[in-house]
Amino acid sequence: MKKNVMTRTIAVMAAALVGVGAFAGCKSERKTGLEAYKDRPNKVSVVYRQNAYGKEWITQIAKEYMDKHNSDTYIDLDESGDASTEFSKVQSDSAFGDLYFFDQSLKDLKGHAEDVTDVWDSYAIGEEGTAGAKKIKDKLVPLLASQEDYYGVRNFSLPYSQATTYGWVYNKTVLDAAFPSGYTLPRTTDELFAFGDALKTADIPGVEKDEYTTQEVYLLTCSLGDQNENLKYSQQTWFAQILGEEKYEKYFDGRYFDGTAYVFDETKPTVHSHYKTEILQFYDIISKLVTMNNGYLHRNSDALDYIYSSGTLVGAGYMANKSKVAFKVDAPYFESEAKTYLNGMKNKGQEQTLGMMAFPVASAIINRLPSINDDVTLRSVIDYVDGVTATAPAGVDTADIEEVRKARGMVGVYTGGGAVIPKTAANKDGAKDFLKYLCSDEAAVVSAKATNGLEILPYGKVVSDAELGFEKSNFIKEVSKWMTKNTYVTSSDAAFSTYTNFNIGESSGQLVYAIVAGRVKSGEDWWSSSHQTFTQNWNTYVTEYKMQGYKTTD
Repeated sequence: MKKNVMTRTIAVMAAALVGVGAFAGCKSERKTGLEAYKDRPNKVSVVYRQNAYGKEWITQIAKEYMDKHNSDTYIDLDESGDASTEFSKVQSDSAFGDLYFFDQSLKDLKGHAEDVTDVWDSYAIGEEGTAGAKKIKDKLVPLLASQEDYYGVRNFSLPYSQATTYGWVYNKTVLDAAFPSGYTLPRTTDELFAFGDALKTADIPGVEKDEYTTQEVYLLTCSLGDQNENLKYSQQTWFAQILGEEKYEKYFDGRYFDGTAYVFDETKPTVHSHYKTEILQFYDIISKLVTMNNGYLHRNSDALDYIYSSGTLVGAGYMANKSKVAFKVDAPYFESEAKTYLNGMKNKGQEQTLGMMAFPVASAIINRLPSINDDVTLRSVIDYVDGVTATAPAGVDTADIEEVRKARGMVGVYTGGGAVIPKTAANKDGAKDFLKYLCSDEAAVVSAKATNGLEILPYGKVVSDAELGFEKSNFIKEVSKWMTKNTYVTSSDAAFSTYTNFNIGESSGQLVYAIVAGRVKSGEDWWSSSHQTFTQNWNTYVTEYKMQGYKTTD
């Protein structure tokens, strides 16, 4: 059995970042603003794709590098759009660029990309000899360092961005107006739905009611019109909280806990039936949240694409429906992606303030925590682990508090991708030198200035307001607060799940869509259908798993 070397991360498919994710692509003739440097003798061709943060951050890093650290080099930024084509070129040893930024899993580039161990073992440009300086291999944030080792790609790649974590973006302006006497952001799923119930009757002066529901504010907006809804990529956060980190990890390796040890049943999907209660508890949260016309989900969510859904969150409405929205499940890049809408609202004199909160803890977690008997106590424990209160609730065991602490930090995350130098690169030394600058604290400040203060480079630098020259927005401050101190859990790197498509239930990634469309009527129906599929395919799953060299016994 392959052993994990990282705390696991919620399964988030690369498709979640299509159009908003990292770099890759095919040749483009767009100007970069760096043409004044093109006559320099040492050209480094960098192939990238404009991502959710725009292209200014990579452009400014290139400019700072050329201005301050290498007067002979021209960083030729090639903005492109076809990730799979460029990836295939590197994989087939036919790439012409010197440095590529990809968001795909890099395992298939082994043997086709240059060894960069010497980069890992060096100091970032401008840092060697300075007090407290660390080599690049020691600067990389632990999550990505573990991921690189786990997938065996560290020797030929470097991550160029933080893991993309998913949380609950909220419109503070809307909530302040909906609750003029004050409010507490939801800490549990029971509290989340109570919050939604209160929003159903909110009365904000000047806000038009949705004529079909006479509702002014919805709890949640989703982009279910384009099959790119972030909730579907991060929903398993709740399953992980309900089950617990270790049982969740073992579940996706096909193992259940029988009270004494973890067991793999080769004859039938006992792991799925053993955790039926927890699976149905997970379903109850999802179904209640996204069932259409229940007052929690924005009424037009089944038609909204990602952009329109973002517009509803920032108060722009959707066509004739001018109702407001409290939350959207999204990533730290949301404020950057929604800036057109945000600027439009500001120009109308309706500036919006956004925030980011952690995933509410599944209230059903108390079923495995003996000393926490109700949701009110659970909320008090969360306040304690969040640092809101200094004293733990009386009567709650330390072990249960630690389980809540883990659950509070669980979050959906995408960690794939990185920068690679093809074996066919003409200027490998130039590419390596630029990578050494990319890992520097100076580059971190440059990139953060270009992304409203968001720290996207994963090499440990915390950028202050003084270094930025401006104050970070409320959203960026809360991203830093909630999304950088997480307990990551996953199903994506569990070998059994990876090679057999075993999941919570058949097509669980599409569960949100199935509920909205009415194809799934109840948790029992969903579980039964899934169990039947697993039963019919279990022998094939196990055979396929073994063919990959894995064992069903430890």
